[in-house]
Amino acid sequence: MKWADFKERYEMFGWMGVATAMCSVLINRIFYFDHLYLMTLSLVDTDPSFIQALPQFESGFMSEELIKHFAQNTKYHLHQDFLNCALQNGDHCYGIRQGQELASYGWYSTKATPVTSDFKIHFPPEYVYMHHGYTNPDFRGQRLHAYGMAHALQHFTDRNYKGLMSIVGGENIASLKSTHRLGYRIVGRIYLFACMNHFFVFHDSGTRAFRTWLTPLRADLKTFWNGPGPDQNKAA
Repeated sequence: MKWADFKERYEMFGWMGVATAMCSVLINRIFYFDHLYLMTLSLVDTDPSFIQALPQFESGFMSEELIKHFAQNTKYHLHQDFLNCALQNGDHCYGIRQGQELASYGWYSTKATPVTSDFKIHFPPEYVYMHHGYTNPDFRGQRLHAYGMAHALQHFTDRNYKGLMSIVGGENIASLKSTHRLGYRIVGRIYLFACMNHFFVFHDSGTRAFRTWLTPLRADLKTFWNGPGPDQNKAA
């Protein structure tokens, strides 16, 4: 990890964030380890500059037909397997477009949602889970990802949701910077360990307080976790 990354991590999360990142680098030399930040965003915490209109762009939730149109172009990273899963789950995609180009997009779910090939996340019904944000390389540097989240948040707040919830990997410094800049608050951490085809998932006290959990997608996955079982999460 570069010195600049450690410096930025310290400015956002203090020495605990730096120590966790260093431990992640060392532990991953022995077995799989990942730490995930659980974040929430409410309208009151959002930088108001991101809610202003973007006159040079067209934005809004896209129809299934429009999503499938853009998915035909591989540069948008709307892979068919993911697309089928997201649409079947009833997820919504908020897109920012300029002419015939899809500049940026993000997905929003109100149901338990896969977060990896092995696990799904359960979260409180008063929140919307934001996932799979992407910005076209031709439009990067304009903070469109943050604008999209802020506008989607306004939409869901108007419909009586408390806010957005998201998970960001501890190594994804670019996404951590973007969410921190917008106003996301870290409310918990989830730690994933794997060794010899066995997983252990640890949810810290903040994650448990927000009634948010990861559970395995498959019954045959050898997993141990601190928290409720899948049956207890079905309502989330």
